[in-house]
Amino acid sequence: MTLFTHNLTRLDLYECQFDVRIKFPSSLETLRFIFCYQPDLLSYEYWDELTKLKTLNIDCNGLENLEGWKPPPNLTHLSLMGSKFEELKSTWPLFSSPSVTPKLIDLDFSHISLCEIDSDIQLPPCLEILHLSEERISEDLLFPASFKKPSLFITY
Repeated sequence: MTLFTHNLTRLDLYECQFDVRIKFPSSLETLRFIFCYQPDLLSYEYWDELTKLKTLNIDCNGLENLEGWKPPPNLTHLSLMGSKFEELKSTWPLFSSPSVTPKLIDLDFSHISLCEIDSDIQLPPCLEILHLSEERISEDLLFPASFKKPSLFITY
């Protein structure tokens, strides 16, 4: 059962909880979860059916890791601002295979306290902008070689 019209292109959810079994329409181009605090959000089973989705914001939702999560295939903008994870792992599908997010150009990790980044992490191939928060980055953090490509602009 779907709760949405079949031609919906944008959906913004603020400070709410919902059943992750609800099926979002495949027509969505923008989907935003802001302050929904839904730790099981990544277990949503229909991410791969959101083929028109270009922008996904999962901001301030209490995410502790991205283990096993494959983002929608055609994303160009992904914001995970304010998540609770402190490391970026090369085992996460987002960083283990360039084919997972081949079109991603903008990735927002601002307001995340990063302490560690795996040295063998693979950034999405088209990534142009990576947002970080300088005040939240550990002094000892080492950026891997993949972060040093000339076409990548890192904002602080």
